[in-house]
Amino acid sequence: MTKKFLSMFLALAMCLSLAAPAFAETPANDEPEYDEVVVFSDAASEDGIQLLSDLSNNERIQQAKDGVLALELDEIGLGYIEEACLAELDEYAQKGNIVLEEYTVFVPKARASQPVFLATYGGYDIYSYFTSRGIYTTTKTMYDSDTDMGKWRKGLIDLAMCFVSSPVVSLQWTVVSSILGAPSDHQTYVGDWVECYARIYPTNRAFYVKEGDSFRNVYNREFGRVYPYTEYYYQNPSDASHPFDLVTMDSEVYSDINDSNRDAILGIVSGLASAPGIKVNHTIEQDVLFKWVTAK
Repeated sequence: MTKKFLSMFLALAMCLSLAAPAFAETPANDEPEYDEVVVFSDAASEDGIQLLSDLSNNERIQQAKDGVLALELDEIGLGYIEEACLAELDEYAQKGNIVLEEYTVFVPKARASQPVFLATYGGYDIYSYFTSRGIYTTTKTMYDSDTDMGKWRKGLIDLAMCFVSSPVVSLQWTVVSSILGAPSDHQTYVGDWVECYARIYPTNRAFYVKEGDSFRNVYNREFGRVYPYTEYYYQNPSDASHPFDLVTMDSEVYSDINDSNRDAILGIVSGLASAPGIKVNHTIEQDVLFKWVTAK
């Protein structure tokens, strides 16, 4: 299957509507009962300030993968869960900018459990299962343009977090300036800059097609809540031990499958089902962007 085929489905995934409210941070009540098995944990405090250990990004992900494999899910007929979790973690490793803080695997109590039938679409019976939940932080873009920072200070533009391209959360300079005013001796200078982050609490919904008595994982799609925040760095901090101020933004939900995006998602799954060997992992991180927008 060509790269063009894969690019087409990635483009479709990026265009899915995210507006509908059908969302669950944990598996729904109609899913099989499950155990939550934490296979990696080195979580920061809720405000994200507490320092983590010195593990590298890849070491964190590898420890989580080792934890998944230690569950020996394949040996008890739950290999479809292991497959999806390892694929998700491999995607984190490939991105390189994900700091994994925690990773939990959902293991059904009934070992004979299987993915839940979702729909027949494009000639394929499509199944789904919630496989994992995690916490990770990603660094997006550093904004140090004096022109943009100047417009921001004048209230002409806002810094917005977007899902793909549509702003969902905006940060006005009036909010930032009120935070930078304490302590009062901090002043803003040309050359100050802002670093943008997103702390993400994803749940992975894995999609499968049935092949004989087994299930092939073809698509993994995260949904969950995103907590964006920025760090405003001073070129000339008045206190060397206080080089930046933390500025939080409102959280936002990246939705699960719902009436608005259902057909698009099922179309992606059925398309991938016809392409053996190709699997797509869609993380929330790849749709989170920060950009300057015209102030309202």
